[in-house]
Amino acid sequence: MKKLFTALSFFLITSLYIPSALGRINPSLLKQIYNILRKTRRFGIVLKKIESSPYNCRSALGYEYEIEKAVHITESDNNEKVVEFGYRLKCPHSGKSREFDLRTNKRLIECKNIEWKKASVKKLKKQFLDQRDLAMHYNKTNNASIMYVVCSKNPIPERWKAWFHDNKIAFEETASDDLEAQN
Repeated sequence: MKKLFTALSFFLITSLYIPSALGRINPSLLKQIYNILRKTRRFGIVLKKIESSPYNCRSALGYEYEIEKAVHITESDNNEKVVEFGYRLKCPHSGKSREFDLRTNKRLIECKNIEWKKASVKKLKKQFLDQRDLAMHYNKTNNASIMYVVCSKNPIPERWKAWFHDNKIAFEETASDDLEAQN
């Protein structure tokens, strides 16, 4: 049944008529993306979210950036492998739970395709601090060294860069491909 569903989903998302946000993606490119990421855990869920989103929906743009970032990581020659989309961590002590857009063998990644100057500062800061704390807890309890990083499709304003630096949060801008890692 699962193979049939996967085959059916692939047929639907690569067909010529796609009445959703997936319609923005060239079908041949979508087929290549599917072939690269199809074995990645929860990839199908991200495709479903895009498929069920209206054509110009902001959240669909965010999901598309997650896929774009996953493809970039997968095709880079740095021994990093995308393991999962939508990875959720929960702290057993505080009960705090947050989702990370991508989990790789080296990083927990939060992808942002936003206009930083229009973003809800308080909400984002809480999200980033919670994610940082959960990543630190994960590393401590699992004797691991997974880096938490915020990846942005758009340039990050200097005030946000300073805030990330002050809070020891690594960030990456796709536009400039710079990585600012703070330990």
